[in-house]
Amino acid sequence: MGEKEKTNFSLTGIEDDLIKAAVQETIGREHTEEELELLGLEVAENSPEFAILEQRQKQGLWNYPFDGSEVFSPLDENGDEIIPTDIEILRFVAAKFVKREMNFFELAKLEKPITKFDLQPIVFTLIRSIFPKYELPKEKLKSLMDALTSNPTAEPGLSIPVWNGKTMTEPGNTESLIFDNGQFTINLWQEPSYRKLTPRDNSLGVLKNFYHSFLKILQKKKYFWTGCRGACKMKLTSPLGQYFYFLRNMAPENLHLRRSSKSFLAKRMLLNSKASSRL
Repeated sequence: MGEKEKTNFSLTGIEDDLIKAAVQETIGREHTEEELELLGLEVAENSPEFAILEQRQKQGLWNYPFDGSEVFSPLDENGDEIIPTDIEILRFVAAKFVKREMNFFELAKLEKPITKFDLQPIVFTLIRSIFPKYELPKEKLKSLMDALTSNPTAEPGLSIPVWNGKTMTEPGNTESLIFDNGQFTINLWQEPSYRKLTPRDNSLGVLKNFYHSFLKILQKKKYFWTGCRGACKMKLTSPLGQYFYFLRNMAPENLHLRRSSKSFLAKRMLLNSKASSRL
């Protein structure tokens, strides 16, 4: 093998078993599936093709049907590809634009007017990026644009509607276009994203038992200190009143004395009984 052949040597064409045997001989074992996947990604990241894909991803054109590229089509509930009809494409585009005084406006960008000349490539790119397998040659695109922009007898929803220049916010109404005497008002309200979230199981599990126990303890403490406040209103000559007064007004550094609170109450009762006997 010459020097040039050695330089251009590639593993392409060698059988998989031979490659695996060479890898095993080199590292002493076979690569795992995860290792093979990581090696493949490492090689792909350094390829020109990957750089192009990364660029398209950043541009938002990751699913545009460029020549030679694979695309993903939206699927229905049964997992079948959704290939829209011509009528569905008309409805799809007509719901995204309005026209006023010879200009067109995208519903999400009303401050930026679009000319009819610019609208055609915008519509073409939009359709191809959302429905990459929908065939749209030049002749069909021209017919589509005529139906969208120059068909005054089309039923509402099949052509770009005339905007009256007004906007409104109607909570709960998910329709963006509201009919108003032959023209349309734009409804700016959009359903909050959190309403589209899938409901989850709200049970707390083990945490629920913890909260119940915690709340029971708080409730007991509430009743206890309520009793303390009531007892402290008694005459301090009462042993029970003195006991609760002692607990309530104890300094923080003397909290350890609560352990001997029972003996304290017994002593106070004994002293009071002796005082009573002397009288």
